[in-house]
Amino acid sequence: MNSELLIIYVKTPILGHVKTRLAESIGEEKALYVYRKLLGISRDCISELPVDIIVSYGNEIDENDFWEGHNMFRSQQIEGTLGERMYADIEKGFSMGYEKVCLVGSDIPELTPSILNSAFEALEKKQIVLGPAYDGGYYLIGFQQQTQNRQLLFEEIEWSTPEVLKQTLKKARKNKLSYYLVEKLKDIDRLEDLNGYGFLLD
Repeated sequence: MNSELLIIYVKTPILGHVKTRLAESIGEEKALYVYRKLLGISRDCISELPVDIIVSYGNEIDENDFWEGHNMFRSQQIEGTLGERMYADIEKGFSMGYEKVCLVGSDIPELTPSILNSAFEALEKKQIVLGPAYDGGYYLIGFQQQTQNRQLLFEEIEWSTPEVLKQTLKKARKNKLSYYLVEKLKDIDRLEDLNGYGFLLD
């Protein structure tokens, strides 16, 4: 068994159920198209990583999806807030025996295998790794198995606001948890996020 686990958060691409904030600007069909492109980018990025992978669905699991590989498994997120869902999935990974667990979103067009590898490498010395997003949140979070009080980083956070990363780091410092920040990247949630990514709507 591999000692490292990557959890990627996805949704089955269904019209009207993905990238809803983006759809307010460009319509549901184009938003669905963008999300399909982002899923393809994510799949290509993680497919060759030397880690085990759980594709964690926020809606119904698509049994005919394109996520394939001997080290790739499917799961469904619990009901609850984003923090509750992420914490549950990360704890599930540790309960399966993994020593390092990272969780990442599927809407990060500039994500690379190198960034993901550096996140796992950082957990050799740091208790937490985070991938800052330009909107004030984070696109990646990971822990060592022995990190204490992990749940505190998912409690009393103003999710989907520009304060997410700041509040998370404040909790880490308050609880004397060491952390490392990988490269800052953009996630795609709104029309302005598409600037520079014209290929997404070709």
